Amino acid sequence: MIERLAAGVRGLYDDVEALDRLADHATVGLVSNNYDPTVAFVVDHFRLDAFGFARGRDLGPEGFARRKPDPHYLNEALDALDATNGLYVGDRESDMRAAENAGLDGVFIRRDHNASLELDVEPVAEIRSLEDLLPFVTERT
Repeated sequence: MIERLAAGVRGLYDDVEALDRLADHATVGLVSNNYDPTVAFVVDHFRLDAFGFARGRDLGPEGFARRKPDPHYLNEALDALDATNGLYVGDRESDMRAAENAGLDGVFIRRDHNASLELDVEPVAEIRSLEDLLPFVTERT
């Protein structure tokens, strides 16, 4: 995956600029089921400076077992950010379950790849862009 990102085959969503505006109002973190070296590459390569914490899963069976909806890495992020609550944005049901398991409010983001997905869990909100997240963040601060 790193090779495809470096070659420009895969990129970021258009709304990524919203992260900097969000970071003006709250601490922003990234937790992914991708491998941690991939997450570190993405943050560095695309200069995603808004993240106060970025973490992917560990390599090997232990990392596999701790994939979302297991809240392990979300809890690690909360500890690292010295936070006890927050919003977790995700585009899969496992993200919403992980948020619930970590005591966070899940916000589901609809993208082309999940436009028709029906969830068996109720997020606190659904958004279509990271831009739509700003009102939720500012009302909490």
